[in-house]
Amino acid sequence: MVLHLCHLVPRDIYILVAFAFLFASCILQLIVVMSRVSGRDVGIIQPQHPGTSGYNAVHVSASFVLYLEGGKKICEMNDDDDKIFVGCARFVSLFHMVGWILLYSVVTSYLSFFFGMFCVVPFSKTTMTVFALEMSLFWVPLSLHSAAVGVFWGRLLPSAEKTVQLNLGQNTDLMFVQSYISVLMSVSQGLLCLSVLPITGRFFVALCRRKAVKQRAVARGDIDRLMRCHLVNDDWERQKEVLNSYAERLMFEIDIREECKQKSAETPSTSNDPTDRPTEEAHLTLTKGNVSCEPVEC
Repeated sequence: MVLHLCHLVPRDIYILVAFAFLFASCILQLIVVMSRVSGRDVGIIQPQHPGTSGYNAVHVSASFVLYLEGGKKICEMNDDDDKIFVGCARFVSLFHMVGWILLYSVVTSYLSFFFGMFCVVPFSKTTMTVFALEMSLFWVPLSLHSAAVGVFWGRLLPSAEKTVQLNLGQNTDLMFVQSYISVLMSVSQGLLCLSVLPITGRFFVALCRRKAVKQRAVARGDIDRLMRCHLVNDDWERQKEVLNSYAERLMFEIDIREECKQKSAETPSTSNDPTDRPTEEAHLTLTKGNVSCEPVEC
């Protein structure tokens, strides 16, 4: 099982660090989205100088409601309401938009983590393909989460402040005090940015060095090293070396046997007795370099 995972999980340290940041962001995003169910406060809108106004704070609930300390609601969109302020309607619609974008961001974050961790490497043939796919998977949740954070801080909070001023008849300067939900959303955004930085940098560094590495390898003429780097299994190369060595020894032995036969054929007989002629068991010595030919069947 562990060996099988080694062939699925990317083994680049920068990619693994990016996945660690992405996983931490996924957990924080899930907490932020689940706050919609519990109806916790996203933050508090209060005057910059509390003593100059008749109210202290207006709570911004994750359930798309603005209410005072005593529980009185000053902005809530229901189907039963006959009239509703334009600013309140804009606030509720923007809050719905932020909620849906955050939900899409959570889903894409978990999908990016799963596919990037276990599916990219088996279906990629080159290292550059792995880096490109991983980088694209990381940018999707970052784009969605950045859009949600931008709408929240750029449009939702100003609309909520205007709604508070219109409902309470106050024209004082307001400020937004964050709760832990909005802090977690900001931290999640930072973790997503940190997750994208190493994988993006790794991709562009590999892209810039790709051509230089190839040219340097070809210029040095180190073809054998390149072949070893790209061979999946070099058993065939080792087998070829063994076979070549065996063939050389075999040819050398054949040459010795041929010379033994020639030597035995050229040896004259000094007697008419057939028993004095060389036989197959004759003792022949042939020196070729450092090789001696002892009794050989010729």
